[in-house]
Amino acid sequence: MAGIGKSCLARLLFNHIAVANRFDCRLWVFVSTEFNPREVIKELMQPLPGDTTESLHRCLEGKRYLVVLDDEREILLFNRENASRLLLTSRNRVPRMNTPYVHEMKLLGPEKNWPLLLTKAFFEGLQVKRLHEFEIIGREILKKCSGLPLAI
Repeated sequence: MAGIGKSCLARLLFNHIAVANRFDCRLWVFVSTEFNPREVIKELMQPLPGDTTESLHRCLEGKRYLVVLDDEREILLFNRENASRLLLTSRNRVPRMNTPYVHEMKLLGPEKNWPLLLTKAFFEGLQVKRLHEFEIIGREILKKCSGLPLAI
């Protein structure tokens, strides 16, 4: 499902200091709707200096690496040698792909979407006496958003 926060969560994980320290090399690739393996490999090589083929080989050989394929729509095979990882975000429900973990994102419930709306829509310093007035309007807005974080 689009807008539920898959890429945002993947980006937070990708940039986390513990993840950066665990992997020798981290690569992020946005996969377009028209999947083309050659284009994915070209995008993987872009941030690397020098001869891209040699640089990619040098970057990955014998090292632990994390590759994020953002918005992937097809199943890819992946070699898990050297404790390397593939993080895949997809709008489609992914079959269990012989992987140790699949995290399915869920819509936000009322206990989480109200605080999100407060931080995004209302300014700090909202007077408590006006909060009730805004809450009535805000709860109506949240019904229309159906728990989708991007809509909020």
